[in-house]
Amino acid sequence: MGFFTVLKKIISTTSHNNHIRKVSQKALARYKNKAFGEINSDGLFSFAKKHPLKNKNNEILEDGLALCRMDNNIPQKDMLRTTRDLITGEFNSKGVRNSLHFSLNHPVIGHESADWSKHKYFYIMPFNKVPNIVGGSPVDIFTKGSVRIPKGTVIVRQNMNIPEGKYKITRAQAIEEFKDLKGVKVIETNKPAHNVGEQILKKLGYEPQIGGLSYGWNDIVEPEFLNFLKQKGLFSAVHAFTPNARIEQLLELIFNRGHFNREWTVTNNGQKIFDFKDEYIKVLKYLEEFSQKNNYPIDFNTKKIMAIIQEAKTPKEAAKRINQELKLCTQVPQFIDVDDMSFIGQSKLLIGSANPISKKYNQQMADAINGKCEKMSLADFIIKNNYYNTPLTEF
Repeated sequence: MGFFTVLKKIISTTSHNNHIRKVSQKALARYKNKAFGEINSDGLFSFAKKHPLKNKNNEILEDGLALCRMDNNIPQKDMLRTTRDLITGEFNSKGVRNSLHFSLNHPVIGHESADWSKHKYFYIMPFNKVPNIVGGSPVDIFTKGSVRIPKGTVIVRQNMNIPEGKYKITRAQAIEEFKDLKGVKVIETNKPAHNVGEQILKKLGYEPQIGGLSYGWNDIVEPEFLNFLKQKGLFSAVHAFTPNARIEQLLELIFNRGHFNREWTVTNNGQKIFDFKDEYIKVLKYLEEFSQKNNYPIDFNTKKIMAIIQEAKTPKEAAKRINQELKLCTQVPQFIDVDDMSFIGQSKLLIGSANPISKKYNQQMADAINGKCEKMSLADFIIKNNYYNTPLTEF
């Protein structure tokens, strides 16, 4: 006779003992939830425990940090993959980005460039069980490489069949698309996963934090968090301003110009006004210096990229050689054609090249995330430095 049957028999034959009945009903509820998933059953979150974020000395506790990721992808085997591992291009090349990004103790906040509120899955992982975190900030902490989903992970997703205000918790292995995940739970609710993220974190015992856009929780640089990263051997950074992110952008711009058969140079009335080849080589040299100064790693072969750019007669040739020799390809689903002046502006502003304005802002962002200067938004920086009245030719 199975445990489930025995437990039901105990419950039905002990009507004279209310205490035994109460205990048995709770045990049955816990068993049913573990085996099948139950809606608002007793003990639904009985597996949860408290995860304080800080100790009495105001120090960050590793156990109190939850890695949170909004994603539309289900795991392949037991891995959440970077675009490097997901995308395959010509000559068996791979997507340029080799990092996965998480927010800590909150669902990521959308901004003008991206919105994650409608993503299907909200992954919550214990910080101390993901070994390939390299650094970042509380609003964008990232890995080197794909992530093996660890035991203790929770996946939140929407299920319109769940009654309003109820939850269903199921072992991941009981669900076909998550069958390879051991020690993982799936929580279903009739609301979008992003909308219930904070509530789920609380039920799991974590302390949700207010998100931010650039630096940290509520866009405040916390010395306690910087100390935590230092103790863990991780670096603090705004990823968009790291050399790796800049090189990713540079390569995408080359892929774009190659796709539309653009030239390296832009001319006006027969006069050369911009040379992408020279500028991109200048950018790469600057990023090497920036990396050394701020102790940020570079995961690309910058010398090889510079050689390909220098030798290629056109961006299209450079893109092909990057595919073939470096095994890197675009991760952009569809290229958007823009005029040359817009392309020049993108190259100067987004890459953070060796022009004075971008150099200054790049360094200020690096200093700000490390608590070395007052924080400043990009909009504030542009206004303060009179960016809009600075001619492109002076870049």
